[in-house]
Amino acid sequence: MAAVDHDGPDSILAMIGVLFTVVAILVIAIQHYVYFPTKLDSGRVEPPLLPSSIPVVGHLINLLIYGKQYFMTLEQQHHQSLYALPMWPILNSRMYLITSPDWVNAMKPTHKSLSFYTLIVRALKIVFKLDETTINIIERNVDGRTRGRGENLFQETHDMMHATLAPGRHLDDLSLSMLNNMASTVNGLAPNKGESQVIGLWSWIRHHFTLASATAVYGPHNPFSKNPDLIADFWTLDENLISLMLLPWTWLTARRGYLARRRVFDGFVEYAEKGHYADASQLIRSRVALNSRYGVAKRMDGQLESSMAFGLLANTIPASFWMLSYILADPKLLAALRVEIGQCVRVEEREQDQEGEDDCGGKKTKLKTKHIINATKLKTHCPLLASTFRETLRVTASVIVNRWILDDVEVMNQVTGKAFVLRKGSLVQTATHVIHADRSVYGDDADLFDARRFMSTVGYRHDGEERTKILDPAGPFRDIEGNVHHGSFRPFGSGKHICPGR
Repeated sequence: MAAVDHDGPDSILAMIGVLFTVVAILVIAIQHYVYFPTKLDSGRVEPPLLPSSIPVVGHLINLLIYGKQYFMTLEQQHHQSLYALPMWPILNSRMYLITSPDWVNAMKPTHKSLSFYTLIVRALKIVFKLDETTINIIERNVDGRTRGRGENLFQETHDMMHATLAPGRHLDDLSLSMLNNMASTVNGLAPNKGESQVIGLWSWIRHHFTLASATAVYGPHNPFSKNPDLIADFWTLDENLISLMLLPWTWLTARRGYLARRRVFDGFVEYAEKGHYADASQLIRSRVALNSRYGVAKRMDGQLESSMAFGLLANTIPASFWMLSYILADPKLLAALRVEIGQCVRVEEREQDQEGEDDCGGKKTKLKTKHIINATKLKTHCPLLASTFRETLRVTASVIVNRWILDDVEVMNQVTGKAFVLRKGSLVQTATHVIHADRSVYGDDADLFDARRFMSTVGYRHDGEERTKILDPAGPFRDIEGNVHHGSFRPFGSGKHICPGR
């Protein structure tokens, strides 16, 4: 018995060693047979696999740690432009990553086999906690394959939003409300000549742009105006979206985001249940009417509107901050833009009575100066402003375009001649920020900010003729030689799901 007792710990360690060895062999086998590019009939293959240092789950861990910058690192290390990444235990085991305009263009013919709404449903279920009844309503004919377009809540909402946000009266009303809300705030920065204030630019923009945007879209009784503390909660939720989507036990592992989400939900649910959308924009009133027609409960209506707020705020406010930062950091650019914008400003002066009398015994008067900006002219007569706006989006907008593959699709790169098969039931992501740094498109200075880079893109004439057409800010990049680079500028997404509010 003594001999057995003496050898016991060694035997246990040996068994543990064997167990670890078996597990390691199984992991390697799974990675090779399940995640490795599958050879298909006729010699067709999937895109090249990028294994990670930690088998199977390594890419997922790196995404949680480094975020979108991890995709830039992969491209800098491997230069493949189209990859297959093992993503167990989520996303049906694999994900495809696109990092070049050539492969973006190669994906266009496959759009009928790609789904955006499948992913939105998953996010609404996991992050925005819609109940089963609402999810069933949304999932019904979600991709339009059962009964055609127009018989699904998302499809109808999509069409309504594009119609409401197209150039016209509704968009003009929304823009005017937003500008007037901001004007009153900006006018208060230095009310008297010679006065100044010191502000923290990011916190100031985040607070006031959130309020101005929310008031314009959701009306005066929006959740952020009623409870300004929700502004900080919204941005905390924004910072924790990936963790709330991917981590288990979020009440513990992503607690700040978990609690912020609850408070944001409560604010929007109260907004919906009290009917405050009656004073909102046409966009929100139409959304609420559609949700009601499909049978969405008021509480779920509120949580759906909280998801809408991300489309409204999550990209526009950081873009506004970065654009102002780049302008203010460059005195020459600031001066040039002031001259250009000044051509769109009308100055009015009017007399205003003062207390007291002048030397002749009459009332004292002073001239009050009012500056009125022609917002439409800003879009048609300010090429440097338009170029600066696009360059800001190129450098700072790290949009990831996601699609779910409904059928096996074959894609061919028309530049290289390479062809791969992307498998059904997988995620394909386009890393916009990597594409925006492509030196073959934007030149050797692609990593630098150049406010004039898009002057050829905006296409303004230099012969004095006035432009009356407002350009689509999502238009493709045109270099100084006149070459159009399709698929290289994608801050608003693309295709039928391109951002309607661009």
